[in-house]
This record gives sequence, structure tokens and C-alpha cells, in this order.
Amino acid sequence: MRLNTIVLPVLLAGCLGSLLTVPAAAQPKPVYLRSTCVKANTGAGAEYEKLHADVYLKLAHYRIKEGAMLRYALSRAVLPGGEQSECDYLISYTYPGFPPELTPAITAKNLKAAGVTMTYDAMLAKSRSLVKQVATRIFVVRANAGTIGPDAYFHVNRMKVKDMAAWLKLENEIWKPIMEARIADGQLTGWTSYSLVLPGGSAQPFNAATVDAYPNWDSMGAQKPLSGYVQKVHPGMTAAQFNEAGANVRDLLLREVFKVVLEAH
Repeated sequence: MRLNTIVLPVLLAGCLGSLLTVPAAAQPKPVYLRSTCVKANTGAGAEYEKLHADVYLKLAHYRIKEGAMLRYALSRAVLPGGEQSECDYLISYTYPGFPPELTPAITAKNLKAAGVTMTYDAMLAKSRSLVKQVATRIFVVRANAGTIGPDAYFHVNRMKVKDMAAWLKLENEIWKPIMEARIADGQLTGWTSYSLVLPGGSAQPFNAATVDAYPNWDSMGAQKPLSGYVQKVHPGMTAAQFNEAGANVRDLLLREVFKVVLEAH
């Protein structure tokens, strides 16, 4: 994910450019991502992953079956990792529309319907004993190609966008065709571009992110030069023009690496 905390992941088209060309009555719902970043207590990672496998994954399968959610993923930080990593884990929920309110009563009802014997209070207490929640953010999908599969490694690229309209054009008209070519070539499995919805305001450290998903660890170190794909997809664009197009509209602040631990869709 060129960045979430994003972070994370799924991958349905919801680009603004295409929405503007569709009659109002036929406009598809934009796809949203609710991403929660947590830091694990020392030595608590394995137990936290088990809690997700035993409880959160079952809850996610139920909510996806009911049509309330599109995808759930628990992803573990790989790089930078340790104390320098803001998030030891990212919990990602993707929705067909703006994320619904999740009150204790609603979650308790969903747990029971999903066949989970643990109560909401017990689940919350267990989670709080293992990790500390750092931040929850809501993003909207702006462009997408491919998918993020189980056990995938992915980059989260945090960005500060200077000109949102120009950035949307950049992502959909320049980057998306390049990523589609890389996916067709087996270099990536998926790519998604997000803009931050909430929290908002100029005080936010970043306001957009992209996610680049790779089939395995080794593939991240075996990437072909990006210039070849630029020349293939945009033959009239020089390297200088390509670099300038990105530099003019956004700054890449941070690139992190995560690995998908659990996933449901």
C-alpha cells in the first residue's frame, strides 16, 4: 500500500471519475473501508490472532453473509515493525456504502447470530488485555484493480494530497492502467487507492493511501522497473512527465509492509 493506516484492504471499484459519467439513478454505491490500528502488548500477538480466529472471523463471516460487509482482514506489521511501527496490526472492514454504526447492543446481537459463545463484554475485555487501540479511520475507495488474497504481503503508502481533483485524475487515468498491466504480468495481485473521509481537517498527518498487494515475500524484491510499464501503457509520456505528474499533486510520506493473517470475503 506507494499508504493506511490504513490501511487496508478491499478491492472494488468506486472511483469518482466513473461515478460522474453515470446517470444519478444508476450510480453504484461507493465502497468504504474502516481501518483500525492497534499496538500489541509484549508477547500478546499470538493470543490476539487466536482471538480473531475464534471470534472476529466468525462474526465477519456472518456479517458478510448478511450483506452488511464485503470483506474483513487482520494484517500483521512486517516493516518497520517494533517500536517504530504505529500499528502492530491493522483490522480492516470493507462496506458497500458508508460504514454502519456499531453499538455494543448491535455487536452483541451479531455475535449471538454468528454462533459465537463469547459475550460482547468478554470479547472487549479480552481484546483490551492484549492490545491498545491507536486509531480508527474511515476511507473511501477511489480506484481499484485486482484483489488482496490470503497470506498476501502488501505495501501501505501514506500520502498527503495537495490537489484532490488532480490526484483522482492521476490515480484513475495514469496509475490504474499501470497497475492493471503489472497485475496481468504477475508482479502484483491487487492495488487500491483510498482517500480519507474521517477524521478530517488539515491537522491530519495524511489524507490518502494506496495499497499494493504481492503474491508472496519474494515477489516484492523481484519487481520489474516501473519505467517499462509506463512506456507500455502511456507511450506518449516521458519519465520526467510521469514523475512530475505525481510530485505536483501528492507527497509520499511513508511506505509500510503488512502481511494478511486472516481474511474473509
